Amino acid sequence: DLAAFHERIPLKRDFTRQMMEVFETAANNGLRVKGITYKPEALGEANLVVYGVTMNLDGRYAGIKSFISDLQCHGGLLTVDSIALSSGSMTEESVSLKMQLSAYLRPEGK
Repeated sequence: DLAAFHERIPLKRDFTRQMMEVFETAANNGLRVKGITYKPEALGEANLVVYGVTMNLDGRYAGIKSFISDLQCHGGLLTVDSIALSSGSMTEESVSLKMQLSAYLRPEGK
């Protein structure tokens, strides 16, 4: 039922913990987080807060594939909105990833 689903969405105060889990997942896949930006936005009709997150990571292509796969097992309501890969060399396995995520959270006290 919809009310039970809504209760399983993490609270806004858990955003930092969720991002730390994402960083840990990246590190476990041999990736380095080079930068992160985020912007919160209220979704009033849905009674949710969504954080738009942009992450820049570097690592091996295999690690990036595993990282994206591992995000599917993330406990919160997290979506991958876009990914962009780039590489400075055709002969190296190192690539850069720019990823846009959305983390959906419940407001405090709701």
